[in-house]
Amino acid sequence: MKSGPKCTTGIQNITQFVTKELKQAKSGGDNTTALKMIDIWSAQGVTWEEFANMFADTFAGMVQYGKRIELCNSIEAILDQDNIT
Repeated sequence: MKSGPKCTTGIQNITQFVTKELKQAKSGGDNTTALKMIDIWSAQGVTWEEFANMFADTFAGMVQYGKRIELCNSIEAILDQDNIT
């Protein structure tokens, strides 16, 4: 079974958001959201680049280890709940 377009779009939107927030923090801008993300992921002490790689690897790892359906279900539930497109 293939992932639906909502899952793919959700991953792209989430990744774009995280990338934007990390770039903003790295450039000396507001880092409030980036710091919250690092706190939620218990990733204190990593660089912005390391966090970005870790974040991206999470998606790949879930697919690689057979958790694609769970990943997509979670993303779709979040998108539905938060009304994010």
